[in-house]
Amino acid sequence: VAALCVFMVAAVVGILPALRLSSASAADALNQSARGSSGRDDGMRRTIVGIEVAVSIVLICGSVLLFKSLMRLQQVDTGVRAPNVVTASVDIGRDKYPTAAHAIAFYDRVIEEMRAIPGVESATIAGDVPLEGTGGENLRMPGNADQRLLVRFKRADAGYFETMGLEVIGGRGFTAGDRLGTPYVTVINEALVSDLKAAFGMDDPIGQIVDLPAIGFATPTERKSMRIIGIVKNERVRNDLRAGIEGIAYVPIAQAPMLWTKLAVKTPVEASVIAPAMRAALRKVDDRVALAEVRTVEQLRDLSLSGAREPAWLIGIFAALSTLLAALGLYGVVAHVVTRQRREIGIRMALGASSSSVLAMVLQHVMTTIAVGLIAGLAGAFALTRVMQSILFEVSPLDPFAFTTAALAMTMVAMVAALVPASRATRVDPTTALRSE
Repeated sequence: VAALCVFMVAAVVGILPALRLSSASAADALNQSARGSSGRDDGMRRTIVGIEVAVSIVLICGSVLLFKSLMRLQQVDTGVRAPNVVTASVDIGRDKYPTAAHAIAFYDRVIEEMRAIPGVESATIAGDVPLEGTGGENLRMPGNADQRLLVRFKRADAGYFETMGLEVIGGRGFTAGDRLGTPYVTVINEALVSDLKAAFGMDDPIGQIVDLPAIGFATPTERKSMRIIGIVKNERVRNDLRAGIEGIAYVPIAQAPMLWTKLAVKTPVEASVIAPAMRAALRKVDDRVALAEVRTVEQLRDLSLSGAREPAWLIGIFAALSTLLAALGLYGVVAHVVTRQRREIGIRMALGASSSSVLAMVLQHVMTTIAVGLIAGLAGAFALTRVMQSILFEVSPLDPFAFTTAALAMTMVAMVAALVPASRATRVDPTTALRSE
């Protein structure tokens, strides 16, 4: 496809001038040689350059909007207050751990071994880690099945909040005693506190009973009444940082065990150093279980930003290439104007015209082309950037800074490209120019 496009462009570029030359009369050819070029050729050149300027404006404006949106996304608070956290995935397999009791015993031993690693400050096991998503479930009030609230459902052990730096701001977090055989409990985040008040008029959630699913390990899922025992600061669970803060109901993983889990340790040691130690600790518990997807919280954040970073760089590269083409086109147009008007410039300078007046005369052609391109480009950007609204974050598609930056950047590049050949016109020797004619 790329080769075909190149061939078609080359054919069009070569055939059009050939057709025009074949249709021209001898008298027209002589007249054009006397003038240096036809007005029609000059108009076509300026039209093409004007289109290049307009396309550059649209691309520059789009790239500025995306980079500004990316900067805003990088400032988003994920809620995690422990930057030195290394995470990993573990799949224990039902054939090795057929019952909930077996899985919980595995959790306890793994966490004990992880905490014994030199340099590890705390360790946790959970269903999911921040920015990697988690499931949603319906929360209901006991005895009222009609009213429901969709919440994020997250399993975590007693060390999760400490490891992730999520402050418990009300009640208590989980303890080692919150496990199968004890009353079901849940900890909620600040966002869910607001949601419960809006949906059910619940002013003080601590101590209240809510209905949540107790995800079965080897048995069907059953809904259980769970007491809210604590409130923690918000964390972001989805990898799309554009999504708002969502209500989360945390349940003890020892009350809702699962086969696929996430390990996390808080440590100042580099991930490349701590990962082998984590694998060795896991082998002490079960050498049949492997550690996978070892990543830091910073790497998880970088992955969540990749969806915004890649389009920003891609459009930025296209904007730079388009601007370069427009600059080359303007350079060619001005150089052609200087060559075509060499005799006129020589006469003006012989009659006493100053260098500045000659420079202004030449740049007048350029300013018209730039002005038309700017107007068309800004109009195109005004229409097309609205399509980008869904991928922008806290940035208006009609952001004045982006439009102003695009216009100023293109104008400066165009003027620099035009000044190089235009300045040559001020150095034309009148005697040489007239003699050559």
